[in-house]
Amino acid sequence: MVAFGERSAARKNPSVNVDLEGSICTAAFPGTAVAGAAATPGDGWKSLPNWKKLAKDMSIGEVQSILGDPERMNGGTIGFWVYPNGGTVTFFIGKVDGWSEPK
Repeated sequence: MVAFGERSAARKNPSVNVDLEGSICTAAFPGTAVAGAAATPGDGWKSLPNWKKLAKDMSIGEVQSILGDPERMNGGTIGFWVYPNGGTVTFFIGKVDGWSEPK
């Protein structure tokens, strides 16, 4: 358990590394933990082999690095990413819970 003073110090000192990956904040605001991520190389969501790389419990950043940015994002604790080719990815608290490959 983190003491109140330690939390306070983390807020006051920007050099303290606060990991938001997997937090409710990350799930509610997809992309929060991956701001400034590099563009997806290759075909991203357009390539079926890239969809085959997905795995349960991957982070938002890992999915974004494989597929790139979705066309639409919906959700909060449970988030849905929708890609132009009909593929979807479902997140639960910032981790992949399931996906549907494009047809």
